[in-house]
Amino acid sequence: MPIVIGALAILTGAYLWYLRYQNARDAAETLVDAANDVRLAARRFGFRRKANVHPAECVDDPRLGALAIAAAMMQMDHAWSRDAEESLARGARDVFLVTA
Repeated sequence: MPIVIGALAILTGAYLWYLRYQNARDAAETLVDAANDVRLAARRFGFRRKANVHPAECVDDPRLGALAIAAAMMQMDHAWSRDAEESLARGARDVFLVTA
């Protein structure tokens, strides 16, 4: 009987360590996806890639960079929709005092 209890304890411990590994992997993947979302948001706003230059350094107007980051953050919570686009445009008009 002690052998069965010991085997169950070892299996339970291995399973818990496996779950910890899964959570760490998921967190790392989320972090990588967030960086990719920012890069794709910059492309969506029309930023062009130059050779040996980071896309963020190609931004002439800092307001565009801030809007790209805001769009990426909005996309992390839910899929991009028309309401999200209108909300971002309204915020840009109110905060940055820009027109459509």
